[in-house]
Amino acid sequence: MTTALAAKAIKIHPTRAPDLLFGLGVHAVTGPMVDDTRYFIYRAVDILRVAELAKAENPSEHLNYYSITSAATRLHITTETLSKLMATGFITYIQGKVGAYFMPSWLDNFKLRFVMPSELLKLATLPTSMTLEMIDALRAIGIKPISFKLDDQYFHVYEQAVIADSYDAFKKILIDLGKSKKNKSYVKHINTTPPDGCTPVKNLIKSYNISMNEFSNLFIHFGFINVIMHNQERYLSENDRRKCTFILDNYCTRTMAGKITPGGYCKITFLLRSGILEKEQPTPANFTQTTLISRCKLKKYLDSLPASAFTNC
Repeated sequence: MTTALAAKAIKIHPTRAPDLLFGLGVHAVTGPMVDDTRYFIYRAVDILRVAELAKAENPSEHLNYYSITSAATRLHITTETLSKLMATGFITYIQGKVGAYFMPSWLDNFKLRFVMPSELLKLATLPTSMTLEMIDALRAIGIKPISFKLDDQYFHVYEQAVIADSYDAFKKILIDLGKSKKNKSYVKHINTTPPDGCTPVKNLIKSYNISMNEFSNLFIHFGFINVIMHNQERYLSENDRRKCTFILDNYCTRTMAGKITPGGYCKITFLLRSGILEKEQPTPANFTQTTLISRCKLKKYLDSLPASAFTNC
């Protein structure tokens, strides 16, 4: 079978078929040269065996295997969050040479069993900045998340059954948090003049595409910088802003690196373990526990990859 026929048989996009088949242990046989291009073919028995694996999938599904980007969209979460679910074993996937792949039933099973804090916040149109506040409020009434420490950060997932068992109490918490949000907004807008010479933390977060949680763990939690609170808004002094921008210009966290690397977060973890990339320490060890990667070294690795590696992301 040609790659196109194999992709049609197993219901996956043709450009991603070789990587998925590699992850399933199916290797192509070198085919003929046509117009200076080498074609690859697959043994029909291998493709039929793989197609059998997805026999239980809903026939109405357009694809039997989703890429990490498509899977995240289906679950209404970010690829960063999905990578963490993969790393903690919450979701089943097939790891190819470059990307990761998910059957629709695996994604649906996850949605039936678990829910992310961000999805709970959406129910009451609350911002993600209230995540920790919601977790603490729910924990106080006995609704506890499953928590993992991943890259020096805590990662939380709720069981749908636990939420359902205490739904009335859960609903009341969301209503109370909604009232709290309105009160905070009122206080925030009483005086919006920022401190002289200070930069809002949210400006750096937006510029460097880093989450508030990561920024806090990297710079604030262990005292590397001091945050100035003004009208419920976080600000940095000019000196602290320079310290942060120097590090963010030259280094990135695993999650940040995973956003621009084929294979995502899991691939970055593999590269660190194999020694291809190294953990850098631009700050004294007692000021952060976050793993940092040199942007320069990451760029050299990315530049060494073939262009085809990025089409399968």
